[in-house]
Amino acid sequence: MLAALFLGYVTDRYPQIRTFNRTFGLMLFASLVLVYIPGLVWLGFWLHMVKGSSAGVLSLISMGALPFVAGDILKSGAAASPPGDYSQNIFY
Repeated sequence: MLAALFLGYVTDRYPQIRTFNRTFGLMLFASLVLVYIPGLVWLGFWLHMVKGSSAGVLSLISMGALPFVAGDILKSGAAASPPGDYSQNIFY
């Protein structure tokens, strides 16, 4: 939800960012920072509550982030490349 709000706000506020490279970078930032960091914090909290011991940062990243990074890069690339100039001239 946080990533969707951030992406919607930035693309509506700054229409010049609607190029492939900028949108792709923005989507990668949103997915990697705004989704993975809270998810890894929650995974660490959950493991601490269930196991009773803390997991290291590298183990949290290997469990909660690495399996999903390749898919997120592909999805961000697909979503950042609209057909033609569709998103270039839309101003709300």
